[in-house]
Amino acid sequence: MRRYETIIIMDPDLPAEKQEPVGHYIRFDFCGTGAVVDEMERFFRIDDSVLKYMTVLLDKKADLEKIKEEVAARESQTAKLKEEEAPSEIMKMQEQPESPESQTAEPGKNEVETIPTENEEEDK
Repeated sequence: MRRYETIIIMDPDLPAEKQEPVGHYIRFDFCGTGAVVDEMERFFRIDDSVLKYMTVLLDKKADLEKIKEEVAARESQTAKLKEEEAPSEIMKMQEQPESPESQTAEPGKNEVETIPTENEEEDK
């Protein structure tokens, strides 16, 4: 079995509901035969939302066990990063000052006093 990588570029003018599930750039990393690649590329040719696509052969003899280990390691690393980021993001949100819109303004308090410059004083 061979290992391939396919990258596609989606049409940026798609409606939002069609963009959310796929995103603008998509990378597929998969194992299969030439028939699988042919079928995927046939689908990309007839789908109007796909602007460009490219498939590259990564490995002629893919080791499935090694790939499974890579995927498991990547998933555990991603989960660990999410756990580490969550508390820090919460702390950042708590430390942010209130937005100006949420503060009530007192009449006359937001007015700025202008100080004339030298040129303006000479004109007077």
